[in-house]
Amino acid sequence: MTPSGRARPDPGDRPDGAAFIDKPFSAEIVYAHLEESLPDGPKREP
Repeated sequence: MTPSGRARPDPGDRPDGAAFIDKPFSAEIVYAHLEESLPDGPKREP
């Protein structure tokens, strides 16, 4: 079993359109991915 911090799924292992964020990640990285994937609309700064 691979620790989750070292796992990197192949693109075929993820649903279509899914993003994978490597660990460690910051709030800014998560925010940027959410901003890209959520529908357009009002956005606030993190």
